[in-house]
Amino acid sequence: MKLLLTNDELHEVRGGTQVFISDLAIALQERGHTVAVYAWLRGSVSAALEAQGVAVLESPQACAFVPEVIHGQHHLATMTALCAFPSAPAIYHCHGYGPWQERPPRHPRIARYVGMAEAMRHWLAVEAGRPQEDICILPNSVHLGRFRNVRQLCQRPRRALLYGNAFIPAHHVSRIQQACERAGTHLDKLGAPFGNAITAPEDVLPEYDLVFAIGRSALEAMACGCAVMPCSVRGCGPIINPESLEAWGRRNFTVPGDIFPMEVKRVEKEIRSFDPGKASEVTRRVRARYSFDGTCTQLEALYTEVLATWTTAPPPDALAENRAISSYLATLGPLIKGAEGRVKQLREQAQTSRGRVAKLKLRLQEEQRRWKQLTQRMPSFLKRWWLREP
Repeated sequence: MKLLLTNDELHEVRGGTQVFISDLAIALQERGHTVAVYAWLRGSVSAALEAQGVAVLESPQACAFVPEVIHGQHHLATMTALCAFPSAPAIYHCHGYGPWQERPPRHPRIARYVGMAEAMRHWLAVEAGRPQEDICILPNSVHLGRFRNVRQLCQRPRRALLYGNAFIPAHHVSRIQQACERAGTHLDKLGAPFGNAITAPEDVLPEYDLVFAIGRSALEAMACGCAVMPCSVRGCGPIINPESLEAWGRRNFTVPGDIFPMEVKRVEKEIRSFDPGKASEVTRRVRARYSFDGTCTQLEALYTEVLATWTTAPPPDALAENRAISSYLATLGPLIKGAEGRVKQLREQAQTSRGRVAKLKLRLQEEQRRWKQLTQRMPSFLKRWWLREP
């Protein structure tokens, strides 16, 4: 099958959608499909994908084939691809609620919407204006071919890791640090917020007993044998155990708001409840249920279903498609205006900061001048003091 995959950017940071679309493109190509990826912002991530023999396009018009199905991630790239190929149906794969680029667009040729957690089903149905049966749930998954190594845990957690590319407030980091110190556990920090994002987590995660993470990062850590405490800006959940694994999976291992406050004593108590036997059972279940190979097989079946339905459907309604594009463009106006306002605000803040810096420089120059005068006068002052009469 000829498939065009989209993602807004494949630049420098290997976030969840970048890793997923890269792994998916390679896996589909290995399964005999013709694959290309459209990303309007490219960099080291796209270069790594191209090194694997996958075409990465800066424009959908550069695609060497007419796709039979478009696998869309991020609405701007998805709608651009739909406009470029008016004969191709699509699925839209949404990986989260919050980021503006994830919001599902409405278009007659988007045959199915895919979410990565059961908790997203109702929201996706409302946003897309489709019945819930048009929403397919494919949980996040782990590429077991990469995450081969599984850690044998100690009886108590000696090494912990705060891991991920999502923002976490400094006071949260401080409280986790305090909780770990009180529990006798050494804490490391890895990820974009700490300035040390990694490209091969499969080599690093097996070194830790306990990992603080959410989403795909949490899933990968569990697959490596680590115990996991979901941790984000919203708080810090308990250690995931075999009984709670399914419930956390329905939320994509994210922390619900205001239920698990970031309190040092509570986090310390959770760390001390560490059970290597339960963590090992969680690892076994994760590796059995959340295989990336299974996700690829499900997506292949979905592509086949969408294409079969599309080939027997009536011709596309050009008026309906134009209206969908018009409605979509109307939603971009406030976003662009808001971005312009934010840029203006940042510029004003920068100008204010530059003004403060200039004043500080003047004060520094004045202090340096006074210090120079003082040091020049110091020898004569000391001479007078030394020669003073007793």
